[in-house]
Amino acid sequence: MLLTLGARNQVDELVDLLAVCHRKIRQHLVLARRLVLQGPTTPAPEVAETAAQIRRYFTVALPLHVADEDLSIAPRLPHAGGELGAAVAQVASDHAKHQAMIDMLVALCSEVERDPTRVTTLAERLAAVLDALAPELAGHLDLEERVVFPAVRALPTAVRAAILDEMRARRG
Repeated sequence: MLLTLGARNQVDELVDLLAVCHRKIRQHLVLARRLVLQGPTTPAPEVAETAAQIRRYFTVALPLHVADEDLSIAPRLPHAGGELGAAVAQVASDHAKHQAMIDMLVALCSEVERDPTRVTTLAERLAAVLDALAPELAGHLDLEERVVFPAVRALPTAVRAAILDEMRARRG
């Protein structure tokens, strides 16, 4: 996912970009659920493209977002204690915890992408992964939006600018 990072107010821009990433995470989980529910009755080329889109998102865009949070944002937040400190620690822990489920989702989507007819036989496994992953990610995103985003908004302009520069560099 390429980001267009213009010359807007960096307080809003940075948090807006993070919110866009969160919206895309939610959209791809919905797309994966549709693949499970509608895949067996959908034309094979559409099934393959949907599986590819999900795979690409979770192997390209999501890792960039996680890097943004872990490498650029978390180290700059004042989190010696309190709710913000607990949230930053939880976010980092969640990233590691979610990876196995994301890897399974990616593996299953890769199989469906290679052979769309397998969507029927893999639907139960896909559903199980989504049943575990979706609520985990929902709680994670909510925590970030409630606790971390306001702290990002409060960072000095120069710090927000540095974070945006690092995000740009990650995306080449």
